[in-house]
Amino acid sequence: MSSAEKKLDSLYRKNLIIAKTMRYGESIIRQVYPGWNKDELADLLVESWSRPYVFQKYVHFRERPFHGKYINVHEAGFRSSINQGPWPPDRDKYFTIFLFGGSTTFGYGVPDNQTIASHLQTFFTNIYSEKEIRIYNFGQGHYYSTQERILFQELIAAGYKPDLALFIDGLNEFFYYDEDHAPYASDFAKLVKGELWSLWLKSMRRKSFFMTITQWKKSLRGLFFNRQRRLLKNRYNHHDPSRIQCVINRFMMNKRMIEAVAVSYSISTQFIWEPVPTYNYDLSLHPYAAAGFGRHTYSQTGYPAMKAYLQQHPEVKDLLWCADIHEGSTEPLYVDIVHYSPLMSRMIAEQIFQFLIKKLSYFNQ
Repeated sequence: MSSAEKKLDSLYRKNLIIAKTMRYGESIIRQVYPGWNKDELADLLVESWSRPYVFQKYVHFRERPFHGKYINVHEAGFRSSINQGPWPPDRDKYFTIFLFGGSTTFGYGVPDNQTIASHLQTFFTNIYSEKEIRIYNFGQGHYYSTQERILFQELIAAGYKPDLALFIDGLNEFFYYDEDHAPYASDFAKLVKGELWSLWLKSMRRKSFFMTITQWKKSLRGLFFNRQRRLLKNRYNHHDPSRIQCVINRFMMNKRMIEAVAVSYSISTQFIWEPVPTYNYDLSLHPYAAAGFGRHTYSQTGYPAMKAYLQQHPEVKDLLWCADIHEGSTEPLYVDIVHYSPLMSRMIAEQIFQFLIKKLSYFNQ
């Protein structure tokens, strides 16, 4: 990294906290990150949001290997957790669990030891089992069930087979309400078409300087351009019931294909429907709700539709419904618009843990 790039990175790091404080207020930042000083918080946020992805065949991208103060990603693509097992997994020594999901599963905005995977690992450490249990957090930013299915299959094809695969979904299913392709698919299409100028411009926007400008633009828009902010908030308010149903059908199809592959390789599976702030959560407790939820607004209609679908299809018994877990909560559970606080991560992990020890005979010994 050149000296100029280092200066831009330093500028971005300093201005990220300033911009967020301007946009939401210092009291909100302190509320969701109690006990963190500005330097610690800057490190965590920069590590969360300034890591570019790396190319991955078939799924297009995944989390880049990274070694930081709060976030560490192994070369194999999983995020480090408490008491992390070795890679490749030693299935003779450990009962191995692969965890799949999007950025909420990865744990954007929280350190390694406060993710769902780390809390789940802690719960499993305290039970008796024939083998020690080790969890591998393959949560990836932006991923939804289609990419998770492909990643699961690719890991098996490469010879990495878990004893149990967990899939945490819901939020990103409806984020991709009107499309079924990886987020950067359009970039690959431009590459194939030879539209290199457009790709270069997009890559420049991911540099620290332009990311800093973007943060300030969002902050200034929130302060001085209320009409524009209202228009952006209302952009995703129209929800087509037929499209909502298509999303549900897509998830169920991916679920069945994952299960079919898992059965052929003697892998147990469990699917979890995660909580979202737009469903059964008191938004007066949500520090960032005033900013709107953008494309995540589709979950507001999608979640009730999914619950109705499950009620109409009682044969779907292997989907753990965690979407109501924050109903009746009296404290903030999100560190930004949609990502979980350490407390929320622990609540989800505990519900998964309690369900698994009752369901799977392996944990009942």
